[in-house]
Amino acid sequence: MALAVTSISQARPAATITVGSLSLTLCNTGYTGYCGSIRRPLDPSGALKGSIDIGFEFYPRRNTALPRLGTLLPQEGGPGYSSTGSRGFYLGLFDALRDRRDVLIIDKRGTGLSAAIDCPAMQSGSDSLAAVGACASQLGASSWLYGTRFAAADIVAVLDALGLPEVDFYGDSYGTFVGQVLAGLYPQRLRIIDNAGDGGSIYRELDAAARAWLQQGDARPILRLSAEQDTFSQDDPESFSYGLYQAVICSDYPLRYDLRQPGSIRLKQYAQGLADARANRAGLFAPFSIDEALASQMYIRPLDSCLPWPAPPRNQTPGQPLPPSVRFPAVPTLVLSGDLDSVTSPQDAAQVTRQFPDAVHIVVPNLTHVVADADEIGCTLGLVQHFIDKLTPGDTGCIQRVRAVRTVPRFARSYRELAPLDSAGTGLRGGQFQYSSTNTGLSFKLTRYQFTDDVAVSGRIAWNFNTSVITATVDLWSGGRTVGTLNIRWTDSAQDAIATVTGSLGGLALRAHRIAP
Repeated sequence: MALAVTSISQARPAATITVGSLSLTLCNTGYTGYCGSIRRPLDPSGALKGSIDIGFEFYPRRNTALPRLGTLLPQEGGPGYSSTGSRGFYLGLFDALRDRRDVLIIDKRGTGLSAAIDCPAMQSGSDSLAAVGACASQLGASSWLYGTRFAAADIVAVLDALGLPEVDFYGDSYGTFVGQVLAGLYPQRLRIIDNAGDGGSIYRELDAAARAWLQQGDARPILRLSAEQDTFSQDDPESFSYGLYQAVICSDYPLRYDLRQPGSIRLKQYAQGLADARANRAGLFAPFSIDEALASQMYIRPLDSCLPWPAPPRNQTPGQPLPPSVRFPAVPTLVLSGDLDSVTSPQDAAQVTRQFPDAVHIVVPNLTHVVADADEIGCTLGLVQHFIDKLTPGDTGCIQRVRAVRTVPRFARSYRELAPLDSAGTGLRGGQFQYSSTNTGLSFKLTRYQFTDDVAVSGRIAWNFNTSVITATVDLWSGGRTVGTLNIRWTDSAQDAIATVTGSLGGLALRAHRIAP
């Protein structure tokens, strides 16, 4: 198949372009992107009538004078996130390759531009079984039509409509699962696969926060960490659809009960599964007990949340998006893992790698979930770009220079408890901060932001993404008056970054160094 793209002027992009058999409309002038959609049957088998529009964004290569080298197809995770909602990240990730490569971002059915599922109770933050049951009732007979194999068929239909015989696939988190299903069902449509699969703050602060609670009875640090890990709620289903999330995990994920059985049998199977785990796998969530882990509801919602889901149609087997006989193709495949990833572990990634005949697995130290472009030295970004361009990751030595997580020594209630210049965390006991994007990175404004009960910090911080240099000028307040002014600077990408601190404190000049936060 030939790909036809009308010529695009750098000065003034065309209002519409033709790609394959589709006419696309300019919808993003910042990145020169074009929007389109195709109509698909909601149920490919025809048993349930109805259709669904699959929306996508197409970003043509910048240099149309030379032959195109391919099309990049990134997919977001969740499941539930909109892939087009991450366009800025993907276009930045692929920026060095876009002169001769197009970027196609497709929202999977039930997300973003593709009829995002809106189950109100779940979307407002409830994860109760009653909310799940209400979502299942709302979707009705369509509740089993949002699994990954249906999404993969939609993606291929978009490729057909655009005249794209094959693509270079990149997936984040659950997006890597989409890539595996695509590879299993449509191996001829992939040239390469690039899989990259939360923040490091929990590793940085957990030890100190736990000691503050266990040794001093100070619960605030660990309560804040818990709250930060529980800020996943998204009111807008087009950004993240909880209904789609639920539909996919019930359709595709392995469960401890059989959804083909009635509810009473499911409950017995689930209870038996838990009893078996307590008896034979007591350390599954160590240092926490199984019951403590269940009560936390962290990353384990699939355990019981599918109990109210309706039974599947006869032509679907729960937890089996691919037939058992599937064999993955020998397409060049790069699997990137963060060694601190607790969501898609390096062990899981190694298991996936073994299933692809031509795969390489790179475990990057000191990184967590979704590692592409996650380090400060551009290492993983370079590996991804080199793999797409040359079909090999190239020199991987840079992963040893990814900086370690710098842990907080302790959380204190008073500055008197801290050794000179030791960090007490990032604003914990009062005040506020604001941040905004700049041409080079981020700017932060602190207003009486308190690390401890008796010292507040006001001032500004600038983070330059181009140089990785962080600079700050802050005033220290105590007892209602200014007690000092500090200028702080460090290069965050340095493996053992040292911050330089100058200024005055208590009327005395100060010049000091310490390991950077």
